[in-house]
Amino acid sequence: MYTHAQCGLEIRQPYPMSEKIRALYYTLWIAHPALQLGIAGVMLWRGLHRHFKFFFAYLISQILTFALIFPAYWTNHSAYFFLYWFTDAISVLIGFTVIHEVFLDVFR
Repeated sequence: MYTHAQCGLEIRQPYPMSEKIRALYYTLWIAHPALQLGIAGVMLWRGLHRHFKFFFAYLISQILTFALIFPAYWTNHSAYFFLYWFTDAISVLIGFTVIHEVFLDVFR
């Protein structure tokens, strides 16, 4: 158990991460929106954002979600909690539109 330095919250971690695992954890967390940004850029470059509108919207929403969630993780854990669940609900809704879009494209 340790106290978070920035907000003074006492956080219980029964199994704290090693430094190697923590570095891998944050690398993968940051790589996710970086790859999505690359895919969104390729879609813009090839004009695919017009054909796959909901998938492109999903990519952009995931990038914006990261831009909200990642700083909140470091600054305010209660804001992180509520932002996470709010953006996750939006992500699920947009995800269903992506499934519908793919379904329509496959059976066209």
